[in-house]
Amino acid sequence: MASIYKKARVVIYRHYRFLDKDPVIDRLRTMMHDEGLNEHKSAMISGLAPGTLMNWFRGETRRPQFASIKAFSGALGYDMTFVKFRIGELDVKAEAKATAAWKTAKKDKMREFKW
Repeated sequence: MASIYKKARVVIYRHYRFLDKDPVIDRLRTMMHDEGLNEHKSAMISGLAPGTLMNWFRGETRRPQFASIKAFSGALGYDMTFVKFRIGELDVKAEAKATAAWKTAKKDKMREFKW
């Protein structure tokens, strides 16, 4: 007898886990409110469709495209920069080892989970 339930797939990231939406959406909403703008005015100055912003903020879009994020943040006067938080050179072997250990722990935890 075939199961009527679909198998769910949950992707868990090593550094951040989000279930409903990308956390950048909350950051973008905060930026918009800090500038005293609403969705319509933000769409007008960023060149994005108002529907795009509505989908972001009302949960329809889980992962907005980087180009859209960049256009929105730039129009509001924010610079998206990547800042290195580690001092010194990146130890690729240590990071690979930490990632492998994290993946093993995740698999072990999933085995314990009762479906």
